[in-house]
Amino acid sequence: MSAGLWASFWNATQAMATAILLSAPLMASSENSNAPGWNFSKLRQVDSRAEFMGYSHFTSTTAVEAFVRESIQNSLDARRNKDEPVIVHFRFGTASNSARDKFFGGKLEKHLGYSGALVEGDKRRFQKLTSSGKWDQALRYLAVEDWNTVGIEGDHEKGPSKDMNSDGNESESSKKNRFRYFHWAWGQTDTTAASRGGSWGYGKAALNFASQILTIMAVSTKNQTPGDDSTLQQTMMGNSIIRIGSYLGNEYAYYGHYSLITDKDTDDPQRMPLLSNPGNTNDRLEEFKSEFGIKRDISGEQKGLSILVPYPKEEFGPHSVSRAALKSYFAAIHYKNLVIKVSDSDNDIDWTFDNESLSSHLSGNDLQWETDSIGGDRIDPDEIKGFIELMDRVDMKTAITLSSGKPNEMPTWREMIDSLDVGKKKELHANLTNPSEAQTLTFKIDLPLEKSDGSWTRGCFYVNIAQRPEGKSIAFHRHFIRITEDEKKAQIPNGIVANVLIPQKCGDSQNSLHALLRASEGPAHLSWRPAESTVKDNWERPTTVINFVKFSVRNIMKLLSHNDSSEEVRPGWIQTIAPKKGAAKKATGGRGGGVVVITSSAIPMDMQMIPRGINYQIPQETKISNGDRIKIEVAYEIRNGSPWSNHSEWDFDISAGGLSTTISGGKITEKGTNHIVAEVTDKDSFELDISGFDQSLERITRTSLVKK
Repeated sequence: MSAGLWASFWNATQAMATAILLSAPLMASSENSNAPGWNFSKLRQVDSRAEFMGYSHFTSTTAVEAFVRESIQNSLDARRNKDEPVIVHFRFGTASNSARDKFFGGKLEKHLGYSGALVEGDKRRFQKLTSSGKWDQALRYLAVEDWNTVGIEGDHEKGPSKDMNSDGNESESSKKNRFRYFHWAWGQTDTTAASRGGSWGYGKAALNFASQILTIMAVSTKNQTPGDDSTLQQTMMGNSIIRIGSYLGNEYAYYGHYSLITDKDTDDPQRMPLLSNPGNTNDRLEEFKSEFGIKRDISGEQKGLSILVPYPKEEFGPHSVSRAALKSYFAAIHYKNLVIKVSDSDNDIDWTFDNESLSSHLSGNDLQWETDSIGGDRIDPDEIKGFIELMDRVDMKTAITLSSGKPNEMPTWREMIDSLDVGKKKELHANLTNPSEAQTLTFKIDLPLEKSDGSWTRGCFYVNIAQRPEGKSIAFHRHFIRITEDEKKAQIPNGIVANVLIPQKCGDSQNSLHALLRASEGPAHLSWRPAESTVKDNWERPTTVINFVKFSVRNIMKLLSHNDSSEEVRPGWIQTIAPKKGAAKKATGGRGGGVVVITSSAIPMDMQMIPRGINYQIPQETKISNGDRIKIEVAYEIRNGSPWSNHSEWDFDISAGGLSTTISGGKITEKGTNHIVAEVTDKDSFELDISGFDQSLERITRTSLVKK
């Protein structure tokens, strides 16, 4: 090469290198430009590798019930006009493929496919929706939208961090930032937030849990500064909560956001919502609303929250969502505090559940009730009607007051009943032993409560008791939310329908019992849990208080069933059902019935809760071949002795059809009273469901290889 050519080549090379160097920052900036999209943070060496465990809170209920309860409860807490009902609309539909790819494609698809990002069951769901890493199934979606609420108020510009006071505690303005709690604060909750529009703590994972891809998108019209209408705005942001995923030697956080990127940090960029203000709307946000049928504009009357769940799990449909909503929120509907709408544009469904239409929906079968269905949700419309009839018969103004008269001492139920004069006790005893059909007993219980600082305050609750033609049923309500898991442990006698109500106020004062029980509730408000730090740190003896409420009906009935000589006389209300001879005492499920307990696993298997049952799958690393046979045994846990030797056909008999079984990738070769033998025909697709268990009892299971 001549000197001239060499010089020209060298100059050109230098120019190219300079151009590349100069363009490098521009390339990085372009990668994290202000264009909206999905982003997951790349983990550094110093970052925690702890996984998100929030989904484990919903093993004692169904995904449908957890989703319905969490969304409606936070809407009720965020109520804007107390004189009008909150409206919650569950809306099913199908989006265009272009909308699917624009809003749920790209990096989201990639991260869902990364190694470790999804557990086995979620991975299979994802793989059924995609081919070659791209969506190939139409996007069925579920939107839940509320009206007459304040939306998820709060300052998005604060980002994920709490604001702390000089004393090290979170500031009041930070506590009121529902936007931060909703979009960033995984595993954090503020249980005092009910008066500010809901806490959106761990329970909000029920929203993502409803999606086959564990992802949601949220649009909210709200105030950036709570209570200040001059800061009205509309935001849009998405989140996906999966597991830590790895790709090409890099690890990525378990959570990702659909958002704007507002800085140049390539590993952990600052994320902000898409934002519209009155008179200045965001084009992408408006496009999303148009594609998914969201008609919420930016005005004070349109405040509220719209959540979109892409690819809802198979158990989600207009019927199952409606049944779950009526089970948990019939009281709020009946008292005209809530209207629920359910629609499905693909199936021509448009239902409204309000005070006027509630009875017809409970009496008809448009919701396809699964009262006796093995594997179904077993929600009983007649039970709900019984609760409503009881509510209509109750007159709180004529309630019989029970009070120990000791303002600074936790009472016993004996002291409460003994506070009645002799004549009143005789009258109630006579009513119990010779009842009229329409008779209802209503009690108001005054309950002193001690705080952790030693001060005493006042709580109250109501107990309503009536006859039931057969069986027994009880509903616990803290204000309008039904605490379903604790109802199973109330131990009421047969022939009784009862309602225990904890109001927000005792007269004109705040009800301290309401505050204590609210602090004890876990995600989705399913049960009262005295071990919760939020209640242990602020109240004395929470276990005693919760049990006092939980067993109130049983204790009132028992203590009023004695005559003057203390001889117990069985009330005429109560039916007796003799227990089977020699039956072992079965254990209920602790925090929530139906928990699967794994005792041994000679053949390691993936076991997951499904509605009223257990799902079994074979992990890839399990050494088993096609043609091998697996024995799967199940029983109810008991407090003493062996659950296996104490199992009885009265518990369940698989061979007689007492439980439902479905299998793929294998075939059932043997059924016993409490076991199944299954031959594996396709290890990779093997899946077995056993369902129909009593949801209130713990299940215990073990698996082993059948020797050839």
